[in-house]
Amino acid sequence: MRNDSITVKWIDAICHKISVLESGSRYPNLSFCLILLTLQCIFRPYRGLVHDARLYGLQALDQAQNGGFSQDLFFAFGSQDSFSVFSALMGPLVAFMGLQASFWLAYILSSLLFVYAEVRLIRNILPDRWLANVALLTLTVVPLPYGGWQIFGVQEGFFTARLIGEGFLLLVLVAVTENRKLKAFLYIL
Repeated sequence: MRNDSITVKWIDAICHKISVLESGSRYPNLSFCLILLTLQCIFRPYRGLVHDARLYGLQALDQAQNGGFSQDLFFAFGSQDSFSVFSALMGPLVAFMGLQASFWLAYILSSLLFVYAEVRLIRNILPDRWLANVALLTLTVVPLPYGGWQIFGVQEGFFTARLIGEGFLLLVLVAVTENRKLKAFLYIL
């Protein structure tokens, strides 16, 4: 019982500090997003080109090199790349910055999009600011696996098209909770 009261006091102190920080900010949601992004970097750091980020990286490299890998079996008979704009968007960035740097930058920007949408959604759903902040802190530090054998995770530590999709999906839900149907439709596209 004593540990529970210590934990509640600790969480309460953190939420109070966040409220104080936000009250002095012109952009309170953005301030909290940067705090959550920092926590994410500590608890779930960027892992680089691992898992299927390797496949997305190869597709972006192929695009950057104007089909330089077209003879590879992965591309020769068609790949998932023909169903996505991912490589078309990442290819020029990879050509300009290189694969590692461009994927890291895209990861940070996509993570910020996800965290921003997450903050907006949770704060729309939960009017109690303290409860919303606790929920957001929890969502940031606790892994959320999904898929068979938990092979995927929400907000994974590497960059793929899923991370961008997750952020925009949350923005769709934000628009729906705010009864902005056109905006929701545009986020889906």
